[in-house]
Amino acid sequence: MEDTFQIFISYARPDRETATELYAWLEQQGFSPWIDCKKIKGGQNWDFEIKRALDKSNIVILLWSENSQDRRGYIQRELKISLDKIQEKLIDDIFIIPVILRDNIPIPEQLKNIHCLYAEHPTFRQDLADAVTHQMERLGGERKKIQKNLDVYWQPTILKEEWDGIPGYAVEIQVLDFSSDTYKNVGQVSQLVRGDLLGALLASRGAKLEQDSTMYNYAQDSWQRTNTFDAHCGDPIFSGRILTLNYAVSGYGAGAAHPVHSHRTFAFLLDPLIHITSLESVFSDPSDAFLAIQKEARKQLLSNSDLELSEDSVFPGTENWNDFRAFVFNEDALDIYFSSYQVGPYSIGTPHVSVPYGLIAKDMRAEFATALNIPWHMRS
Repeated sequence: MEDTFQIFISYARPDRETATELYAWLEQQGFSPWIDCKKIKGGQNWDFEIKRALDKSNIVILLWSENSQDRRGYIQRELKISLDKIQEKLIDDIFIIPVILRDNIPIPEQLKNIHCLYAEHPTFRQDLADAVTHQMERLGGERKKIQKNLDVYWQPTILKEEWDGIPGYAVEIQVLDFSSDTYKNVGQVSQLVRGDLLGALLASRGAKLEQDSTMYNYAQDSWQRTNTFDAHCGDPIFSGRILTLNYAVSGYGAGAAHPVHSHRTFAFLLDPLIHITSLESVFSDPSDAFLAIQKEARKQLLSNSDLELSEDSVFPGTENWNDFRAFVFNEDALDIYFSSYQVGPYSIGTPHVSVPYGLIAKDMRAEFATALNIPWHMRS
């Protein structure tokens, strides 16, 4: 069973000593912190492991000092990923906790709307523990409340397998096991998702039949000769009677320059239990719906000053329905996620856009609009 709330510690390399001291203190308080210098083992792909840890974490503690203020590198990328993820949270969630290490350091523009803690303040550690505890209790309480109200319960399990070879493979998959007295068939969601993701494990085992000493050898770091696949799911997303699972998926092919990150989503109508296999199938007029989604997605991607994208990169990655295959039904909007390299360079991560239902409700099939509780005035 995996039900521990993970805390990611982000820091600039010159602040490593401070970061590791904080890590040790959080462990002593009974929390579950993650920091690269303690958790990444020799021979592992650090880029892959950091992104995977960020995807799994419930809270990010960002240590900010003069060392990180003007420093290019991974702390800036971690900040960007964290700010992207905060868009998926409730407005009163505590997700990023900025910790200003020196009182004279200005707060970064991106964090000015988030309450910061100051490490030199005498009550800093107590304030930090209070903030972390508050969010963990909130997350646990919200999860239990949703489960009770919907009569849908879930429990995460981990499937993990590794094999050392030339190349080898390492696979880690999280599956949510569902149960409900109201929705008798909801356990089939677990079976379908498990079967779909197990395909990656079975494919990875093919490495045993493809050993290649001309490309790989045991003198290499293990991550350089290991095909790695990780799929980790956040809490289920319920919008009316539609359930969506949003998996953060990362893969690294042995010898590749970078991991590839993406989102794999699974959407279901709960009653009757139906797998929504494509976004196109949701609409009675797919052509009009596609044009509306494409126009809004391109507009949001091109107008995002943090991404600095051009039509040359965005347009080829938003040409057809398959480009919008990773979709999440939220309360007010349809969220669409893009994979590494799909609409821009690797450095922008996996951007997403939110298409308000008001732009597409009129083209929806009636049963899906009803299941999503979309008001009648938005459908006409």
